[in-house]
Amino acid sequence: MEKSLNLKLNGKDYLIYGTVRGMLSEEKDIEKIFIEFKPDLIMVGISKEDLEGLFEFIKNPFMVDISDYEIIWGLNLQRFGKVKLPVPSYLKAVEMSLKENVRIVAIDLDEKEYSELYTNKISTFMLIRHSLRKKKLYRKRFSAKTPEEFSLQWDNEINRISGFREIEDEREAHMARMISGNREGERVFVVVDYERMEGILKRIVY
Repeated sequence: MEKSLNLKLNGKDYLIYGTVRGMLSEEKDIEKIFIEFKPDLIMVGISKEDLEGLFEFIKNPFMVDISDYEIIWGLNLQRFGKVKLPVPSYLKAVEMSLKENVRIVAIDLDEKEYSELYTNKISTFMLIRHSLRKKKLYRKRFSAKTPEEFSLQWDNEINRISGFREIEDEREAHMARMISGNREGERVFVVVDYERMEGILKRIVY
């Protein structure tokens, strides 16, 4: 899967970019695409609450809480370059939206929707298995040669538990609906997690 691609949908030009969460080098990608593509709408694959948090971070920077899984992710990812939080690509997209006065919208499930989905999909047994996988992932040596390969390998490990895979399927379907149903803008720049990109593209209705 290419890291970025262009598509035509409902008469609009879309540029879809698959980000690897944490890679500082992707800031330059976002800025370059923004300058060359000149979007009039930005869509980001995060919740509206996370998007609001990025706006707040820009106004008043704060310490970002990270989970054990995010720590393990970062330790593996840092062999490909500098890693930083908040996610540099999403933060840069917000910064560019403010700088160029371009509307930016969140297309992932909001916190309430995600919480309800999590409750319906994840059993106590699944939660225990998920917690126990941390030690295995900490010791695992990933064979990935690129950040993108790593993100796919990591995603495969995390989603071996069926409930978590089903949650990601629902997220992909929701984001695809948000893109397919969009009626704003003529040149739309979409930033989503690389490991969700293929699933989203498969579900877009042309």
